[in-house]
Amino acid sequence: MSPARAGLWIRPSDPLYNLALEEAVFHEEDARSTGPLLWLWINDPCVVVGVGTPVAEYVNLGFCAARDIRVARRMSGGGAVYQDRGNINWSLMAPLTWFGARAPSQLYARAGGFISALLGRLGLRVTFMPPNRLEASGRKVGGIAAYIKSDTALVHGTLLVNADLRSLMAAIRKHTSPVPVSNIGQGWRAPRLAKALFEILVQDGASRYMPSLTTRKRAWSLLNLRYGSAEWTFRL
Repeated sequence: MSPARAGLWIRPSDPLYNLALEEAVFHEEDARSTGPLLWLWINDPCVVVGVGTPVAEYVNLGFCAARDIRVARRMSGGGAVYQDRGNINWSLMAPLTWFGARAPSQLYARAGGFISALLGRLGLRVTFMPPNRLEASGRKVGGIAAYIKSDTALVHGTLLVNADLRSLMAAIRKHTSPVPVSNIGQGWRAPRLAKALFEILVQDGASRYMPSLTTRKRAWSLLNLRYGSAEWTFRL
């Protein structure tokens, strides 16, 4: 189980545009069916909530406004996650047949196991824990969510590498993790770790993926119509 293509997107790091780009890339993959893709990307400070999550209940809006932390809404479900340049976002896009599963719990396990094994090749001991989190030394270092369209799945998650955990705790009102949250640490910084993971995939034979001009134009359209709108983010 290894993706045919790998993408690395560290700049730009505007979370609203990057969420729009993730959706645009996913729709491109759904249309092209050219093989599994692992997309690695990094956001500037933000809190990203699930598609049905009430913002005011989960997000400390006053703290976020004072610290210039953007608030955004993603296309998948789940609660609220804090991200900054010390966090890696990963998006695994593939046909359901590649995952060998359709139920969300199975998709989480397949993708979480793959990400854990990939980190293990760099000497990082991270394990998948049901239903949808990644742990290191008994502490949560990442969460997982999924979105299914037709016969294609987007399974995506976070990896706390050297994130600002104080801001994480303050920016989110409602913490749902049953275990403490921590960074992977061990001297890594998120951009360097993302590049190292990307290079492993390329060495394994994955082709280097970059969104087409058409996909990036679609991302700008999604940004204007959805991700950049208060109606979408705050459900006005």
